[in-house]
Amino acid sequence: MSHPDPEGPPDRRPIEIGEVWENPVTRERAIILERPWDNPAGRATAELIALVGPESWENTAIPLLWRNSPCLKVS
Repeated sequence: MSHPDPEGPPDRRPIEIGEVWENPVTRERAIILERPWDNPAGRATAELIALVGPESWENTAIPLLWRNSPCLKVS
């Protein structure tokens, strides 16, 4: 996969709830659940999915040991 053209126009599409952002290198995904302008707290919320493997484990092994990230169950 190639990078976007640095001289091209910026992507100005609005962020949509349910939109999936994916990192093609590590195959990590984020599904947008809340946008900052849609809730009174002004926070963005996303479901993050990272497959354990050489690409993801090597880059996140130490932060995962120190970070307590709760799992969200969306039904």
